[in-house]
Amino acid sequence: MIREKEISFAREPLVPAVSSVSIPVLNYKKNLLGAVTIVGFSEKIPMDETEPISKSIIEISKQISESFGYKPAKYSNF
Repeated sequence: MIREKEISFAREPLVPAVSSVSIPVLNYKKNLLGAVTIVGFSEKIPMDETEPISKSIIEISKQISESFGYKPAKYSNF
């Protein structure tokens, strides 16, 4: 799912009212180097990739990955 949508969500998986969103960090070969996860109160964490904050987080993922040589396609998913 994270490869298709470039972002992943966990809605209150362990603790009520605490959710997270994760983005991949890729290298120049499009291999996964790691992930960045943001944890916070559920009302502050986006619920899906269509929300404006999710789109900003996806762009940040691409910027981080570019520092490792990753070159995203202009109009496609990772």
